[in-house]
Amino acid sequence: MESTPATLSEDTVGSLWQNVREFSFFLTVIGAVLTTVLPVLSIGGSSLLLIVITKYRQLRHVPSNLLLASLAVADLLIGALVQPLHGLACVCVLMGTKCSSTSYSDVHQYVASLLTHSSCLNIALITIDRYICIVESLRYPAIMTKARAIQTIIISWAISVVLPVTRLIPSYPSILITFSHIILISAVLSVIIFCYIKISSISRRHKRDICCQLQAVTKGPVNQDFKSVKTVFLVVGAVILSYVPLLAVQVCLAFNVLKDQVEIIHPFAVTFCLLNSSVNPLIIFLRSRKIRRFLNRLVKRNAKT
Repeated sequence: MESTPATLSEDTVGSLWQNVREFSFFLTVIGAVLTTVLPVLSIGGSSLLLIVITKYRQLRHVPSNLLLASLAVADLLIGALVQPLHGLACVCVLMGTKCSSTSYSDVHQYVASLLTHSSCLNIALITIDRYICIVESLRYPAIMTKARAIQTIIISWAISVVLPVTRLIPSYPSILITFSHIILISAVLSVIIFCYIKISSISRRHKRDICCQLQAVTKGPVNQDFKSVKTVFLVVGAVILSYVPLLAVQVCLAFNVLKDQVEIIHPFAVTFCLLNSSVNPLIIFLRSRKIRRFLNRLVKRNAKT
C-alpha cells in the first residue's frame, strides 16, 4: 500500500477507510462527514476567490494576488478532482457497499500528486513573496513585478507536472515514489518555516522603521502589508498542520514502525492534507480586507441585477 496523498485510487482509499471502520464505526462517521464537506468548501471558496481577483483590475494586476489566484486554481482542482474520490470511498465503506473499481487509478494518482505539489509550492511562493516584501521593502515593487510573478507561477506548475511522472511508470518502485514525496514536501516546508521565522523576527524588530520607510515612498498607509504577513502566518500554520501528520505517517509506513496504529491514522492524515485546500480561501477572505471589500462590491452588484 502506498502512503502518499496522491495514492487516492478508489480501491486503495477504500481499504484505508475499511481499516478505520473495523477499528471504530464512529471514527468512520466522522471521516465521512469531513470528506463530504471538504469539496464544497474548496470549490466554493476557491471559485469565489478567483472570480473576485479576475473581475477587478485593481486586484488582478497586483503580483501577490496572481500568486493567490494560482493557489486558488490548485485548491479548486483538488476540490473537484481529488477530494470527491476520497470522500466517496469513505461513504461507501461506511454504508458497507463496494464502489465500482476504476481503470484510471494511475492517472488519478498522478493528478492528485500534481495538484497537492502545486498547492504546497504555491503556498511557498506566497510566503517567499511576503518575505521579500519585508526584507526588501523599498525594492519590493521592482523585485516582484507582474512578469516575474507569472514566471514563478509557470515554473511551480511545471515542477508539479514533471515530478509525479514516475507514478505513470508501472515498474517504478513505490518506495522511491514515497521517499521522493517525503523529501520534496519536507524541503518545501523547510523553506516555508525558514521564511516564517525570518519574517517574524524582522517584523518584530523593525516594524516601525519599515512602516516609516514605506509611508515615505508610497505616501499612504501600509497596515495591509503587515496584515498580509499575518495572513501568511495563518496559511503557513495551516499547511504545516496539514502536511506534517501525513509526512509522519509516510515515514512510519516506509520504515514499518507502528504499522497497525498508523494504518488507522493514515486516512485521517490524508484528510487533513486535503483539508488545507478547503481552509486556504477562508483564511485569505478573513485576513484580506481589500479582497473582502471587492467581494462585497461584487455581491451588491449581483444583488441589484
